[in-house]
Amino acid sequence: MNKNYGDRLLIGALILSAVPFLLLCLFVNPSPEDFYYANASNHNNLWKDVKIQYENESGRYFQYVLLYFIPMFDNDFIAYKAACFVLILIFFYSLYTSIKLIFQNELSLKENLMISLSVYFLYLYAMPIVSAGFYWYGGITAYHIPVILIPLFFAMFVRINRQNKISSKAVFFFLSCLMIICIEGSNEILAVLFFLFTIILSIYSIIIKKKINGLYILFTAIAGVCLFILIKARGNTIRITHFPNNKDFIFSFTHTITYLADNILHWIFTTPLLALTLIMLPLFSEILNRNKNRPVYFPVNPLMILTYWLGILFISTFMVYWSTGVVLERTSNLIYLFFLTGWFISAFAVFRYFQKNRKVNLNFRLKYLYILTFTVLLFFLFKQNNIKTAYTDLIGGSAYNYNLQMNERFRQIRECNSDNCLVDSIKNIPKTIFYKDITSDTSMLNSEWYGTYFNKKIIALKKSDTKLK
Repeated sequence: MNKNYGDRLLIGALILSAVPFLLLCLFVNPSPEDFYYANASNHNNLWKDVKIQYENESGRYFQYVLLYFIPMFDNDFIAYKAACFVLILIFFYSLYTSIKLIFQNELSLKENLMISLSVYFLYLYAMPIVSAGFYWYGGITAYHIPVILIPLFFAMFVRINRQNKISSKAVFFFLSCLMIICIEGSNEILAVLFFLFTIILSIYSIIIKKKINGLYILFTAIAGVCLFILIKARGNTIRITHFPNNKDFIFSFTHTITYLADNILHWIFTTPLLALTLIMLPLFSEILNRNKNRPVYFPVNPLMILTYWLGILFISTFMVYWSTGVVLERTSNLIYLFFLTGWFISAFAVFRYFQKNRKVNLNFRLKYLYILTFTVLLFFLFKQNNIKTAYTDLIGGSAYNYNLQMNERFRQIRECNSDNCLVDSIKNIPKTIFYKDITSDTSMLNSEWYGTYFNKKIIALKKSDTKLK
């Protein structure tokens, strides 16, 4: 098996792993919370709605703007399904763009695809909860969209100094600032990490470069103000009362160490991570040999990169335990993504260090390396994992039947002539698609949100011996 054939085969296999997640978007339907935001956006003022959330829920001002622009414009919710589909693609493109920026646009299309698809494959394979990550608009807006915005910020940022015209510089500066404002207002973890990044950038310029960079200082100020707005929201104070172990340093520290130790071992040894890392080594070698006379790609000591990586993982996890006392699965998705990106960056940095300073000459027997990698991948794909589950939901028909049941429910509600409508429960829910339902208890908020969206007083599940309250 020659290298080009092996690379193309690997890229094809990695693309196939993402196909079911895209196709499952055809069968996604809004949750009760989605109905709430859609109804509110149709009847209320955006500023008023965001202010209500800021004072009662959390300070994620940009996330709430996105939630009130939820794409639910049609009876069949095609726009909602399309949004999930497009955002999955854009999420991958953000990984692809990040790799381009990290490697300073020096990679070929094939090399970039191999690295970005490997990260994407591993993320799909073992992300703690797929449903809340890709098929729930609340999860998408809080976690994936700000991740998408980060490489956009860097793309705008690097273009500022490349422009000759002041007007062009101003445009990219404005876009960079806009990205900062949006990132800071989406998610507490990313807001803190991004603020710390701007501080480190400013300190680096002052201490190492011996220069006060006004642009860096301004970015730090904007990120700091936005972070303050995010954290000081009255809704945060209300929300943390629901979590008994918050703001306990010993609890947060010990649980952070335990969480990271358990999950890092799990992510390394129960996923195909090591196999895909091994197949990347010939690629890393090729990249470095092609640019061996240029001081690019992580010229710093790999120990520093490892320290930054582990520091990001620790800060992210500690923040969650400190604020809520528990790491939700959708938050674990973000931490796992940090782990994967940091792993491959660290692997490249370590490989570069040994190849340059230890004069290591690696003569890979690519034929056996590819055979070993594909064997390991097949082994892990037969084990229980998200990709296998997604294919099962798709091919087995559970996603299709779920969508039929939801369409029938929506039809019954629209044809119901009464203000009080009872509907059937949904059977055989696909594991991959996000699902949160109403109950027979009409006092629940889910029933209220369903009702207000469909202009009904009450919508609840049927129960043979229960009357509508």
